[in-house]
Amino acid sequence: MTAVTDSPKVTSYFKKFKTSQQLRPCYQSIDMRGRVSDPCGRYLFNDRIHYLDDRSLVMYQEGVKRNRGVLTMQTFESVINAPHTLDQAGLNDTRMPVANNDAVEVLQQEAEPEENFPVELNATITDPEVIPFGYFKERREPRLQIICEAEALLHGARIKGVTRDLSVSGIRFFIEGNHSVRTGDEIFISFMGMQREAEGIDVYDIPYAVVAFDYQDEGTLLRLQRTNPGKQTQFDSCIASLIKRRDPDHKLDIEDDCQSAQAWYFERLYAENSAFIPFFVSKDEAGNLMVQSVALTKGNQFLTRFFCTNTDNYNFTPLCLPLRLQVLQDQKSLLIAMYRDQGDGDRSQRIHSAACSEFSTHEEFLGFVKHALSYPEHCVVKVMPGSMPVKPVSTAKTALFSSKLRSLSSEQAGLLDEQIAALKFVAYIADMTGWAQQSMEVTSDQLKSDARVWVGSEHRIIETGEVCDKLEMSWRNLNPDLIRFGYAERRREHRYLAKTAVSVQLREEIVEGLTQDLSWHGLRVLLPGKINVKQGAMIKVGLTTMQEKRHKIDLMNIPYRIVQHLFKDEATVLMLERISGNRDSVTDEFFAELIMKNRHKMPVDTIDVVNAATASIFEAMQSSNTAAMAFFLSMDRKSGVSLQYLGLPAGGNVLAQNISRGDGYNFGYLFSQKLVKAMYDAVQLQARQPGAEQGVRPAFEFDMFVYQDGSTTEDEFSVVSEFDSADTDEWKATCQSIMAGKEWRGLHVVVSPAHAIEDKLFDTLLAGIRKESKHRAIKLSDAVVSIAGCGEIFDITDELAKMSG
Repeated sequence: MTAVTDSPKVTSYFKKFKTSQQLRPCYQSIDMRGRVSDPCGRYLFNDRIHYLDDRSLVMYQEGVKRNRGVLTMQTFESVINAPHTLDQAGLNDTRMPVANNDAVEVLQQEAEPEENFPVELNATITDPEVIPFGYFKERREPRLQIICEAEALLHGARIKGVTRDLSVSGIRFFIEGNHSVRTGDEIFISFMGMQREAEGIDVYDIPYAVVAFDYQDEGTLLRLQRTNPGKQTQFDSCIASLIKRRDPDHKLDIEDDCQSAQAWYFERLYAENSAFIPFFVSKDEAGNLMVQSVALTKGNQFLTRFFCTNTDNYNFTPLCLPLRLQVLQDQKSLLIAMYRDQGDGDRSQRIHSAACSEFSTHEEFLGFVKHALSYPEHCVVKVMPGSMPVKPVSTAKTALFSSKLRSLSSEQAGLLDEQIAALKFVAYIADMTGWAQQSMEVTSDQLKSDARVWVGSEHRIIETGEVCDKLEMSWRNLNPDLIRFGYAERRREHRYLAKTAVSVQLREEIVEGLTQDLSWHGLRVLLPGKINVKQGAMIKVGLTTMQEKRHKIDLMNIPYRIVQHLFKDEATVLMLERISGNRDSVTDEFFAELIMKNRHKMPVDTIDVVNAATASIFEAMQSSNTAAMAFFLSMDRKSGVSLQYLGLPAGGNVLAQNISRGDGYNFGYLFSQKLVKAMYDAVQLQARQPGAEQGVRPAFEFDMFVYQDGSTTEDEFSVVSEFDSADTDEWKATCQSIMAGKEWRGLHVVVSPAHAIEDKLFDTLLAGIRKESKHRAIKLSDAVVSIAGCGEIFDITDELAKMSG
């Protein structure tokens, strides 16, 4: 993706790529010794030593100051290729002004710290909190935090203790001392402290089973679950009543609600900011794998633009080929190289693609990569399968997201259920173009004479363009649905599908048409022919048929505003909003009466509701099955920059299992202070660029290695990234040394500014938490507000191994 095309659809795509590459943070040292004739001083900034002459120092200072303390590739290249260097002296002998320490900020010299230079933010690195994507309200009943005296009968011995909390089906119970106990042990609890509330109900020797236990300094904390819930109905009612009429001093345990709200928000944040393109695979009626839908997000706008051509809004045919989907189902990844070209005697753009699995050797595939990169419009992607089998969205979450749809249309809700049930797996597309250009050493100078490429469903010989094979694929299998993550309901009231005759007064002309739907304050009208109108224009609409039945009300001059218009099949569709005023009370009453009397006869337009429910459910699906590790950069004025949260599917994924250090999920070793600071600088720089909200590519990406050497144990890893090397040659040498060993894994990291999400549902969840604990609500709200960047880590071990082998 290096050149600019003349097509207006894709010009910005390639221009922004070039701009973003120039604005990448640079972590190389600048050494002007031998490049300039003037003496060079030694300077220190961000752990990098630079050797600069006076004129280079001025250029460095101005570039860093312009980018708020960040050294960019643009500044680096401008200093290295400055006119006064020996290489350029014969071409341009323009003199730069000598650095004036009184006029500009000075770099830190090793012996003289400079207070005026931008101060680095502190970054404290600990094991980040792991957020389980997909977790949602697993607790089925309320739990009251209450201390109540009780007695346990365990292994024939009576032991006194107290409850920590209780619900109808379970309790947490604390007893002094460390007692021999195992999961599954039967235990009987007598609630002496409830005798007054029980009022004659038997609260003695209620049977429980040990679910979990924890030995503490003072004693043993048991988690117990009822073994016969529902059989002791009086006891159940007693506990339920106690929780319902709880004392103001006793709070409900909201841990489940907090964890659900946090997991839900961060999986939404990841889904909308991820640079991946997720696509969802199911089977068609013949049992063949097919791409059911593709998700478009704020984070993947840059990559999805490559799939926009001048003939198709989105052309995702390279993903739809059955052989490639079968490779993904076999839990293998694919590298796909693509380029756009005009051919077949017309000006239509077509995407040509070939995957690594379609070549007999890796060298042959590299030859095709070199061929693809020679075109102005090219792209290399890695396609990764997610969890196998697919992890479904929890029933409670699905019910929450689709509740409104089910109340309006059981038929549409059923179709959505079928769509979800048909899913076999989720796969993810990651942009690897920059990585391929820098890392893949193409040794093949040319393609084999019979090398082939896929164009849609046709397999063509590249050299001649001859079609040697064609797959019989339906239009539906080649054109998956598009889902826009972050979509929320836009309509404030129900629109009812109804057709009735209307007359629309446009300037001096009256046009007869039909309504498509109506609401209390809105109307959608279909008019014959293409009519030029302006958005926001005021018009008057007459309800012709209804006026004949209601003579006492003027229904022929109702004022509306044009909200939107479009041309469809040689007709014009107007979306109108009624203008209400003090004199329109009669009209308001008419529409209210009309809708109330006929609402059971008129179906509701559910498109908006279906789109919102589908987006929410599939967002949860993509986060719960991701093959990557998501991470979130936080900025707090007190503690500074931190990588505070990691997002993983509940239960983890293959990548997490491969790189977790020691017992449990411990990933703090991956993120050094310098690395977190570098990522934060890149995010801040990118967020300040013009058009950042409109999909400028997240330009900051780099490689890192997790490996074992003589200094690590079997359960420990060392880690090294590009930032630990002074220059490209040193990094290449480090890579070769690590890949010569036995135990290593290569990772690719992409990080971008986090686009905040807005959703009423999260506010509702937060309001419920606030009722029980303002402190927890504030803490969760602060965590959300502090997020500055969102990134993901994915595995490139196989690609690196093929390159080195």
